[in-house]
Amino acid sequence: MSTRTIRAASVVVAIAMIATTTACKPATPKAAAMRNASSIIESLPQLSGHRFPVNYLQNKQAAIYLSRTAHDNPMAGRLIFIGTTGIDVYKSTGLENGQIAVDARRSMWLSQRDADVRVGSRSGTFKRNSPAYGAASFYLKSNDGYVSLFNDRVVNNPSAYQFVAKWTKGNSFKSANIPYYFNGFGKCGNSVYGIGGSRAGTGPWPIKLFSLEFAERMTLRTLGAQDANPNNSNMVLLGDLVCLKDEVHYLWLSPASNNQPAAVWLTSTSLSTGKSIEKKLYDAGTQETMNDSLPWWAPRSTHLIGASLFFVDGRGTLREIDLAQSRLKRATKLKGTPTRRDVTATTSWNGGRLGILYQPDNGPATLTLYQVPSGKIISKQSLPAVTHVLASDEALSLYDLHIW
Repeated sequence: MSTRTIRAASVVVAIAMIATTTACKPATPKAAAMRNASSIIESLPQLSGHRFPVNYLQNKQAAIYLSRTAHDNPMAGRLIFIGTTGIDVYKSTGLENGQIAVDARRSMWLSQRDADVRVGSRSGTFKRNSPAYGAASFYLKSNDGYVSLFNDRVVNNPSAYQFVAKWTKGNSFKSANIPYYFNGFGKCGNSVYGIGGSRAGTGPWPIKLFSLEFAERMTLRTLGAQDANPNNSNMVLLGDLVCLKDEVHYLWLSPASNNQPAAVWLTSTSLSTGKSIEKKLYDAGTQETMNDSLPWWAPRSTHLIGASLFFVDGRGTLREIDLAQSRLKRATKLKGTPTRRDVTATTSWNGGRLGILYQPDNGPATLTLYQVPSGKIISKQSLPAVTHVLASDEALSLYDLHIW
């Protein structure tokens, strides 16, 4: 996979949870933990084909997705539900960079390597061709269905890429190929927006904003291009795109080079004119330290509340950006979070709450909920059962988290 793909797994240790009636001891020797975990994992139900009750999501607090990478053989994954009455774990066929999409508590969507699974309302398993990598998944109210986007190499040119869109419309499935490479996506209303450019997976290239609409057919439009700025030739997208009124906004990092520090930028593009305005927000470290300015899991690192865009970086710092004035409003170090990016952690947002799932080097994983924008801790849940599942398959990577 290209190093420019922001959804590549930057985390190499997985977090999962299992329900058990016995106490889990994090200090258990690794070999013993592996034996215990392996026996439990073998008995887990398969996600594909499982029949979920219509109201299955009503008492769920969070969902976690883990997977091996596309280069692992065999592919495998885990989907974990944390509920008020217990924890459920399912075997998945896996999908690198797989994402969870939800329609409130009515239904949830997860794309696997060889099938899509819908949990809750109209639950079912839908077989399809195997894509290389996941890229994004969204619920579209206009279709009362889901769209998933995949990053796929061009067959006759392994150094180039195309993207594939698959979506539901009524009771049917639709599919379309997209001859571009995308850095990232975001959903605004019933439209999906993407940042991308050349078909090749290597830069630099002119960065363009596209809109994608999904009905009986997919409609792809180019809305505008970033101004010629040498800083964006190797841009790293820092989170999903967001919309406010008539504009699409996104954060990106320009790497440090030639004695110039890395910097975080805000780009705002008018949907009516296609004109983009770039604004540098703050310096983000040297070549040695800028990695910690990146998020643990890019697609879930940004969130819109009112006219403020919130962003969490790899140091556990919550930043609020005032979109009306294109400026950094405040930065708050969250208590109990990692202080570096090369750890097992991921994030999720729901309204004015931020969830951070973190597996330290020693001890059990924790799921901490914070108030936004204050950063105050709402709750902290210890997950000691993670130790057993970690030992069962060290090839798993932590991808997505959703909190209800």
